[in-house]
Amino acid sequence: MIGKVTKFSSDDEKHTGDATCLLFLNGYLYSGGADGKIKVWNDKLQLVKDINAHDSYIYAICANSKGVIYSSSCDGTIKYFENLLENPSESNVLMKTETDEIISLICVDDVIYSGDDKGIVIKWVDNKIKFKYNLVEEVRSMAVEKNLLYTARDLDCVITDLLDGKTGKYVTKATIVGRAPVTLFGPKENDISMYLVFTTRDGKGISLVRNKQPFESVWNKEDAHEMIINTVCTSGTDLYTAGYDGKVKKWAEVENSPQNVGEVTVGRFINAICMGHDNRVYVADTAGVISEVCFSPKAG
Repeated sequence: MIGKVTKFSSDDEKHTGDATCLLFLNGYLYSGGADGKIKVWNDKLQLVKDINAHDSYIYAICANSKGVIYSSSCDGTIKYFENLLENPSESNVLMKTETDEIISLICVDDVIYSGDDKGIVIKWVDNKIKFKYNLVEEVRSMAVEKNLLYTARDLDCVITDLLDGKTGKYVTKATIVGRAPVTLFGPKENDISMYLVFTTRDGKGISLVRNKQPFESVWNKEDAHEMIINTVCTSGTDLYTAGYDGKVKKWAEVENSPQNVGEVTVGRFINAICMGHDNRVYVADTAGVISEVCFSPKAG
């Protein structure tokens, strides 16, 4: 399979410093950066909007079903934009704290989950705090499905059962050796993804476990990358990984024995990856550049 970089943002439009996170929504690509900006790109990676969203480093961006964009930062804030494309200057502050860095931010069924450097996960419903969960360790990466919360730092992946009811109680179901990033993968059984993917403790390998008790290991792919893997994403039966070695890798046959079926060298440390249309993959790197990567029988 052929893979290559097919487009990239221009030097005069890139982020100042790291490009840190990505979101693809309704044909537009949103990127956050260490410069506190959210940039919006069209399918040609031409800059559409350039928004001063935060005072400093943006960790994460996500969106709900209505297209409301949420962003979190090391400035201690979570902000949201109800119509970022039409009214980019109109933002709302969901949360502001003086001492915490909001590292993780995801949206599941229009419910927002935020995770910070102190290990606090907050569940937001209708932009109001529903529950707070103190998981003790920094939430570097996070996934949620039904009542299961998956969090990871640099030692373990922790699976937490958020108990039904009004108490906000929870129990730890499993702790598995591994590290961020973490993501769900594969077909669903009873609305639960069959697999969980995260990296090995040294950060260079990939682990796949069954997403049900006792959370058995399916395989570990050691040294999948030469350096630490920073980011993963999935598309159907395929898995994509990228990291400090500047490479984007595509993996097939993931449910059985992962096969590296394509590889592209971007040449810069990669911070974030996400899927676009037509098997296009977007990556954000430490030079502030956004690149489009294509894997196909005839790339481009």
